[in-house]
Amino acid sequence: MKRFGNSIRRFVQMAVLPVTCTLSSPFVSADTYIVGAQNIEYYPYYNFSSDHEKGLGWAILEAFSKQSGHRFVYLSMPVKRLQIELKKAM
Repeated sequence: MKRFGNSIRRFVQMAVLPVTCTLSSPFVSADTYIVGAQNIEYYPYYNFSSDHEKGLGWAILEAFSKQSGHRFVYLSMPVKRLQIELKKAM
């Protein structure tokens, strides 16, 4: 059980730190962010293709959204396409 707790903590750190750093930067001023996710079920961490339980990653971003006023749009894509879209954005 301890290992599972460490995995969740690591996931939260990996998910929250980049978002916090990006949103706290004085050069970023968007109100809407697009979150690209793999369209695979990796519950409890994420399942963005689900209509109901989207997982821990979604819950964290939604809680942040309510506090900060930012809006997140979730795009669930196949793994290969997600990598291609990421390269286009860079």
